[in-house]
Formats: sequence, C-alpha cells, structure tokens
Amino acid sequence: MAAAPSAREENAYMAKLAEQDERYEETVEFMEKVSATMESEELTVEEWNLLFVAYKNVIRARRASWRIISSIEQKEESRSNEDHITLIRDYRSKIESEIFGICDGILKLLDTRLIPSASSKDSKVFYLKMKGDYHRYLVEFKTGAERKEAAKSTLTAYKSAQNQSRELGQDPNFYEIFRKMHVKKADGQFVDNKSQMIADLVEERVIAASQPVEGSMDLQPIDYDPIYLETIGGQKKQRVYDIGSKGVAFCSSNRAFSSSVIAAVDEAVEQ
Repeated sequence: MAAAPSAREENAYMAKLAEQDERYEETVEFMEKVSATMESEELTVEEWNLLFVAYKNVIRARRASWRIISSIEQKEESRSNEDHITLIRDYRSKIESEIFGICDGILKLLDTRLIPSASSKDSKVFYLKMKGDYHRYLVEFKTGAERKEAAKSTLTAYKSAQNQSRELGQDPNFYEIFRKMHVKKADGQFVDNKSQMIADLVEERVIAASQPVEGSMDLQPIDYDPIYLETIGGQKKQRVYDIGSKGVAFCSSNRAFSSSVIAAVDEAVEQ
C-alpha cells in the first residue's frame, strides 16, 4: 500500500490543478502552503515555476486593471466630470491596495523562506530576480519616499542577482541585456513607453511558454532568448535588435557573450 502523500505534496498537486484551471489566486494560496511546510529544504524546479507563473498572472491582471481605470480617469478629467472622477479614484485605490498586498506577500515569502533556503546559486539568482521584479511593480504605483525606497530595493535585488550570475560564470540572456539598457538606474523604471511595452510582452510570453503541454501537468523550462527575439521581431543584420549599438552578435543558433560586451552594457547603463 502506497504511503499517503505529505501535506507539501498535496498542496503542490492542488497548485498544479488550480494553475491548469487558470485559477491563479488559488495557485498562489496553495504554493504559500507548500512554502509554509518547508524547513531547511527548498522548492523543486517545478514548484519554482508554479510560484513564478501564479504570481505573474495575478499581478499582471491587477496592473492591466490599473491601466484601464487610469485611462478612464484621464478621460473623465478632460470632461471635468467630478462625480465620476471621485468614484474612479476610489476604485483605483482599491486596485492599488490589491497590488501592494500581492507584492508584499511574495516579497515576504522570498525574504523569510525562499532566499534563505536556496542552497544553490541558480535558485538564489531566480529568487533575487523575482524580488527585483516585485519591488519594480511597487515603484509603478508608490509615490514619494515609498517610491524611492522601492526603487532602491529594486536595484539592490537586481544587482545581487547579477553578481550571483557572474559567480556562476553565466552570460546574461538577451532580455537581461535589454533591461540593463532600458531601465533607469535612478528609479528602476523603463526609459520610455516602448521599452515598457516590450518588457510586458516578454513577460506575457514567458508565462505562456511555461504552460504544460497537452496531456502533461509539468510546466515547461523557460528560454528567454527566443522569446525576446520573437517579441522584438527577430535579429537584423546579425545583431540583436533593441539592445543598443553595443548589442551582441547573434550568428546562426549560437550566442556568444564576452566580458567586453558585458562591460559595454554596464558602461551604457551608467551613461
């Protein structure tokens, strides 16, 4: 007789079911329960992906809602419709509170459980990048001193992830280079609407690419290079488009990064 599944196994399975049914809030709840059962061990790769996909979908929906409501608010302001403006602002504040709650939840999970339990540099890089992402989302909606603090935390997390990657001898993927060339160091925001739109499209495609194939519940591994290239329209003249004049050559199916290229990217960011 087979042993009864542990609480962790049951919650991980339920998280998979909820993810298959696109009930991402419930996927988050089950993955939080999985994390709560951890002691010194870390998440499996499959659990990593479940956590990543669930939170990305939950936060993406709220960010999209905020943009729609903000657009409606601007239209009502142009009409000087004060009654509607008051209602819209109250509703926008509700969405912002939900965004703050989602971000605070994953950031707390990362700081208290996931990053401390990461036994490999690979998993630590993954969590640090994730931490940077959710601080960056807070930057979009916070104001004043809170916005500055979120921006500082964003840059700190991304820098830590970059340092861990270099220790592993890993070359940055095309999307990472694009981010370095298009995110302002002062506040962690993208330099213009076009680069923000590209980043949003890449993240949407990353979520789609990680979905299980038909007949399987296993999430797929993520390769950022082809996803980024598809988003920006492919390579042009043997160079990766949209990462600046100091972009890297991309010949055939091989990619080659040198220390001089990475240094050039850093130099461009500083400028």
